[in-house]
Amino acid sequence: MSMKGLIVLVAIMVCAFYTSAASKEKSQNKLLEGEETAPYASYELIQDTIVLDGKGDDYVLFCRRKFEIKSFTVIRNQFGMGIALGDVPVPCEALVVYFKKPGEDHTYITVSIEVRGIPTPQPE
Repeated sequence: MSMKGLIVLVAIMVCAFYTSAASKEKSQNKLLEGEETAPYASYELIQDTIVLDGKGDDYVLFCRRKFEIKSFTVIRNQFGMGIALGDVPVPCEALVVYFKKPGEDHTYITVSIEVRGIPTPQPE
């Protein structure tokens, strides 16, 4: 992970730690109403390296799980340069930071995507 990525991740974690329960409830309500500027710091963030195997106009897929792309989502290529969703190769291995969308199964909100390259075959 690059130094910038580590700093961003630490900042997100610090913000999440200091957010009150009342702020969390307010953020959830905004997100459910479709407001894309809802702060994500009050949600439990998950970071995984996954293989993105599909994409649409405002989402990427991993094993039929939908990862929605919002206005605050940061997408970077393997060199750390910002790219558009349309430039994300599919399939690709990516480091994804996300949280579960409240009230929905198998749907997540994406905070950041860092493309790592083509998927590495796994032994069976």
